[in-house]
Amino acid sequence: GNLVSDIKVRYNLVYDIGQGVISDMGGIYSSGWQKGGEIIGNIVHDVYRFDGPGGYGGHCLYFDQGSANHIIKNNLLYNCSDDGITVTGCCSNLSISNNIIGNAMHSIGGGCNLDGYWFTAEDLKINHNIFLTYSAESVFLYSYAEKNQVWLRTESDNLFYDYSGSYTEEEFHNNEYYDEDPMFKDSANGDFTILDGSPLFDLEGFEIFDFSGAGKQ
Repeated sequence: GNLVSDIKVRYNLVYDIGQGVISDMGGIYSSGWQKGGEIIGNIVHDVYRFDGPGGYGGHCLYFDQGSANHIIKNNLLYNCSDDGITVTGCCSNLSISNNIIGNAMHSIGGGCNLDGYWFTAEDLKINHNIFLTYSAESVFLYSYAEKNQVWLRTESDNLFYDYSGSYTEEEFHNNEYYDEDPMFKDSANGDFTILDGSPLFDLEGFEIFDFSGAGKQ
């Protein structure tokens, strides 16, 4: 059996990765099966891959090649070339909850081209997250197979907010929280301070978390 287990990646501050020079990277990267993995309380931002011909893969969190059995929770992820969280390579049993993801081309993206296998709701449990976009070109949840629809159809209790106004209610399958401004102080410029009156204080299932200690001893 696999000897790797119970790896905890907690309360790190990871930023300025790639710097537009290299490709295929994540601020935090996982590959392969293990049990008891936790990615909790991290801040990852400004992950930018090479933007020229052939450039790809600038993600905040990168779950690759069969990554399994992780809890991904209470992370603040923003400013990246591609996916806030990318999930590829036939991963399974990933619980993605209570994260804030902003200013990514895809808040969560991925898929798998091995043997025609695609994710199901059982493989990825995506609940109680805050997804923000600032551009009509961005996508909240993306699969290589079917843009935006695969996971939005099966998941609930996430807050989606589009500052650009380019999405319609129909595209969110009438998700109850799709059009709630979470009222961050200045998320477009990296200030995710939650203002008084924010709906996040009353959002069922979402737990306010303190990310100010990330990167500090």
